[in-house]
Amino acid sequence: MKENGTKLDERLESLVVELLETEKLYLRAAENALDDDLRRLFEARAAQRKEFVETIRQKSWAIEEDEDVDGEGPFDVLKRGSLTIRATMALEPKKTDMVLIDETREADRALLEQYRKVLSGDLEDPVQTRLERQYALVQAAQANLATMRGTPDSQMILGLFDTVEHAEQAVRNLEEAGFERQHINLLAQEEAVKSLVEDQRADAAKESAAAGAVGGGAVGGLIGLVAGASTAIIMGVGTVLTGGALAAAIGITAAGAGIGASYGGIFGALMGWGVSEGDVQHFVEGVRDGKILVAVETERNRSELATSIMRDAGASYVSTHQEKPES
Repeated sequence: MKENGTKLDERLESLVVELLETEKLYLRAAENALDDDLRRLFEARAAQRKEFVETIRQKSWAIEEDEDVDGEGPFDVLKRGSLTIRATMALEPKKTDMVLIDETREADRALLEQYRKVLSGDLEDPVQTRLERQYALVQAAQANLATMRGTPDSQMILGLFDTVEHAEQAVRNLEEAGFERQHINLLAQEEAVKSLVEDQRADAAKESAAAGAVGGGAVGGLIGLVAGASTAIIMGVGTVLTGGALAAAIGITAAGAGIGASYGGIFGALMGWGVSEGDVQHFVEGVRDGKILVAVETERNRSELATSIMRDAGASYVSTHQEKPES
C-alpha cells in the first residue's frame, strides 16, 4: 500500500527543513573557510541543497532523459555530482577548516536520517527514485569527507575476488604477513559469504572458546572479518556485509541494519581513498554480481607486498591508491 499523501507531505516538509538548515550551514562554512578550494566546495554543497529543496517543493519527481547518459544509471548521477567530491581530493585542510568539515559532516548525518525516514515509506516510483538519488549524493559527499583524516603516506590496496575461497585465502595471507585486521576492509553480498559462515561458524566458535575469546576476535581469515562485520541494505547494491574503515566511512554500524547506506556512500568513500570513478563502478558492480571486495590500508613501503598477496590469492582485479594525493 502506497503511503498516504498527507503523511508523505509531512515527511517531505521535515526533509525540506533539514535541507534548508544544511544549506545555511554550508553557506556559513564557506564564509569562514580559510582554504579557497574548501570554500568553493561548501558553496557548491549549499547550491546542491537549494536545488534539492526546489525539486521537492515543486514535486519535480520525473527523471528527464538528459539525466541518464548512455544508460549508465545511478553512477551517471554520481559522476555529474562528483565535482564537489573531487574538490576535496586536493585539499590539505588547516586545523580551523577541519572543524568546519566536522560540523558539516554532522549536519549531513542528521540530513541522511531524515532521508531514511522518508524512504522507509512505500513511495511511488518517481518519488522513490528521485529521493534515492538525492540521498546517494548526500551520502557520497559525507563519506568522502570521512576519509580526509587519513595520513598522506597511507595507501589502500583493493582486490576483487570471484570466489569466497580466494578472498578467504587473501585475508589469511595478509594476516600472516602482519597486516592487522583493523586495517582490512570487506564489502560483499551477504549471500556470497553465507556458505562460508555456515560451514565455519561451528569451528570458529570452538576455536574462540578454546582460546577464551569473546566473539570473533581470535578467529582468523575471512570468517574473522565476517564475525565483526555489519549487515546493511545498501540501495543500488543489495544486502551486504561490510567491515573496517569502509563501514565507518559510509556510516554503517553494528546496529545499522536496514536502509543505512547507498551506492553513493561507497562511491564517496572509495573516491576519498583515491579510487577512480571507473574503478569504483567496477568494484561496486562486482560486489553486486556476487564478488568480494577486500581492501587493506597500509604504509607505502608495504603496498607491493599487499598487492602481491592479493594477486597470488587469485584476485581478478587489484588496484593501488594513495589515500591523499601528494602536495
